[in-house]
Amino acid sequence: MESQEGTLPLGSLNIEQLQNVQKSTEQEVQSLTEQLTQLTTAQQRILSSKRLAKEFGKQPEGKEILLPLSGSVYVQGKLCDTSTAMVDLGTGYYALKTLEEAEEYFQRRAAVIKDNVDKGTQALVQRRQMYEAVTSVLQQKMAAAQRQGAS
Repeated sequence: MESQEGTLPLGSLNIEQLQNVQKSTEQEVQSLTEQLTQLTTAQQRILSSKRLAKEFGKQPEGKEILLPLSGSVYVQGKLCDTSTAMVDLGTGYYALKTLEEAEEYFQRRAAVIKDNVDKGTQALVQRRQMYEAVTSVLQQKMAAAQRQGAS
């Protein structure tokens, strides 16, 4: 068996080296899993924003609403223009967009995030396979060492 990079057969590593590779691979798997969770959450928020932009245009002007100032503080307000929305572009930048432009923007963002999720998922599968291969070789070497020690 060879490592993911194809540079060194796993069978040529000693137990300590295999344990180090196993530990680092396990950390990579955990990190990738966390990143994918964050990306999936971001993707859901973006798609929710897209749906809300679509529904917002159906609301009558003058409708009373509650505007969030924070996660737990709201103020009363009235809709005065339901044809445009202020869109958070990230890093403190906002843009006034028509609802169609907002929907298109959110769709593009969701597509980019989906590509990143797909790539991350592929990398995670490869890292998990690597982890399983290292674990298998490590178990074989440890069993062989125990047999030699018992002899």
